[in-house]
Amino acid sequence: MKKSGRRRHGTYDRRSDSVACDQSVRSAIVWSAIGLILSMLFLTIPCGAQIRINEVHAVPAAGEPEWIEVVNAGSTGIRMTSWSVCDARTCAGIPDITLPAGRYAVFTRDTVVLREARYVDERALLVEVRLPSLNNGVDDVVVRNGDIVVVDSMSYDMEQGIRGRSLERSDLSSWHASRSRDSATCGYLNSIVTLDHDRAIANVGIDGATYAIHVRVANVGRSAMPSTVLRVLGSMSSADGTAAGKSVPELTPGSWIDVSLSYDGVLDTATAGASATIIAWFDDGDDRPDNDTAILPIVVPPRRGSLTITEVMFDPMSWQCDYVELYNGTSDTIDLQGWYLADTRSNGVWDTTDIETSVTLRPGAFAVLAADTSVDAMLGGADDMTRRGSMRRGWNLNADAGEVSVMTPSGFVVDRIRYDSRWHNPHLPERSGVSLEKPLAELSGMASESWLSSGDPRGGTPARKNSVGLPLPSGGKLVASPSPFSTRAGAPAHPCLLRFDIPAGQAVASLRILTPEGMPVRTLLDAVFVGTMGIVAWDGVDDHGVTVAPGPYVALVEAVDAVSGELSRALCLVVVGE
Repeated sequence: MKKSGRRRHGTYDRRSDSVACDQSVRSAIVWSAIGLILSMLFLTIPCGAQIRINEVHAVPAAGEPEWIEVVNAGSTGIRMTSWSVCDARTCAGIPDITLPAGRYAVFTRDTVVLREARYVDERALLVEVRLPSLNNGVDDVVVRNGDIVVVDSMSYDMEQGIRGRSLERSDLSSWHASRSRDSATCGYLNSIVTLDHDRAIANVGIDGATYAIHVRVANVGRSAMPSTVLRVLGSMSSADGTAAGKSVPELTPGSWIDVSLSYDGVLDTATAGASATIIAWFDDGDDRPDNDTAILPIVVPPRRGSLTITEVMFDPMSWQCDYVELYNGTSDTIDLQGWYLADTRSNGVWDTTDIETSVTLRPGAFAVLAADTSVDAMLGGADDMTRRGSMRRGWNLNADAGEVSVMTPSGFVVDRIRYDSRWHNPHLPERSGVSLEKPLAELSGMASESWLSSGDPRGGTPARKNSVGLPLPSGGKLVASPSPFSTRAGAPAHPCLLRFDIPAGQAVASLRILTPEGMPVRTLLDAVFVGTMGIVAWDGVDDHGVTVAPGPYVALVEAVDAVSGELSRALCLVVVGE
């Protein structure tokens, strides 16, 4: 009788029968388990492929609740019964909702507060969930279907993000900080997703020194964008303002261009010191409309040369303090609270300090800015004290020389001056405790000829009319006074003041002194941005620092209109007497 089993070298091995049986059982168990797992995966893969975490805002601004956005990327709706959203420690159940295909759902602890804090697309499902508190540094976000199945997950580290901006998904594994001007894209297409046709206004800013508005236009899409027109509107409400337009050339993918406009052509009639907005947009649209418009809130600056620094105390006595005096030559009442003073430190670095108290500066009035109340002893009376603004405690200026700028909260440099202790009257027995004053508010604060030592017995005239002054005749496009004048510092007829009037709101001007034969003697202004009028002082010195000989000279002012580009010229005679 034959025996069952395997033959080994001509014999049968019964142990092999037992081993083969065990292996068959194990294989059956393994394949059954694999089948069960595959069946489970088969049931959950559609959800995992369709529902994915799309945006996470773990570190929002104050007052905004944390939130998590998911998107249904599939073609059918998904019912999220018994689903939950988790961080690395705890989970919170999601209400029984159905998320339609292509739609977004936003989970947050307080839907009302979130809608108050930011724009949420009305088509998105805003769902109140007791979200775990997300870490401000490193954490995980997981969406589960039931207790076991992970539908999607992500991990973040805010060192790679930007606080106050959400983290957006660009593809299945890449996360980046939101580029949206709203700091997030709550319930709508992520800002970092690349589209075919996408021309964006990347930035709107101002050049505080030149009063120019700069708009950066970029092609962030995959395809070339044709030329268009950029529109810029400056307004104090939705119904006023002046629109300006600039052509934008064709842009290839990844390229950008900076477009500059004159501030005078955008907000030329607004009230100085008032709140306003600069709005930029394109004439045509593209695949992403939300980055085709940009808004920049500003505080309207006064016209250049109309609000000026007229006095500076930089080397006070022990009973005095450093101060800067401003004069309002506009027709508007301006509150200086929130404006800035910037001054140079001994190492050449600018130090910027805000004006901490409300200072109402009326037309034709003065105000003084100081760090403490010791300046009150130099004020003229109670009315002067209402025009004193407080700087931070400890604020002071360099005791020998430096520069000072006054700026609006938006960064417009309204005026800038230079001071130097060597500019004091050489006959002063003591320079400390004496301020430098302008004889006229319209004089350029960057020239030594514009500053004279205060003649007030208290050492200065803060918030009051300056103790020094020179008469200036009116009329004409370019006028010199006095003429003849003296080249000796401290003389009654020194220096000569040259006043010019320009037929433009703002212009780039040059002012030169020439011999009667037309040979250059002194350049007083060289391509300087000016307003409608200006005053420059000449001390009778040429470009080489040598005092000129007595006799007649010619002053020539040339100005190019900042808007139209038109050139204007004016001449006048200047006589050096001694």
